[in-house]
This record gives sequence, structure tokens and C-alpha cells, in this order.
Amino acid sequence: EETVKAVRARAEEIKAQFVDVIDRDTEAFNAVSAVFTMPKDTDEEKAALEEEMDAIRDSIREYKDKFAALIASAQEALDAVEM
Repeated sequence: EETVKAVRARAEEIKAQFVDVIDRDTEAFNAVSAVFTMPKDTDEEKAALEEEMDAIRDSIREYKDKFAALIASAQEALDAVEM
């Protein structure tokens, strides 16, 4: 019973982390969508657009790494349960 409780608690932690990653993905998608509506007529506007895209890329890299670590953590938890 204690093992089941521990597994359930870990599953809830992993679920919450997945929800966080999904939320970040949604935010990144919304940011990319907003960039496409930015003006890009002048050099200053193009520079602002590129800055925004750089920030989005950094954010995506961050949550991509977090997602990969989360998948590994979920796999470890699954392997532990299957033992």
C-alpha cells in the first residue's frame, strides 16, 4: 500500500510537470503567432522581430530540455512500477 501511495504521488508530480510544459508550449505558440503580426517594414522593426524570435527560441529550448528530462523521469517511474 505504501508503494502504491508513493507511485501515485510521483505520478501526480509528473502530471503537474507535464501540464507546466504544455502551458509553456502554448505560450510559445502564442508568442510565435504574435510575431507574425509584428510590422517588419523598417530595420528597427525587423530587429525587434528578430529579438522576439530569439527570446522565443530560448524559451523553446528551455522547455524542450525540461520535457526530455520529464519523459526520462516518467519512464523511470514506469520501470519501477513494472518491477
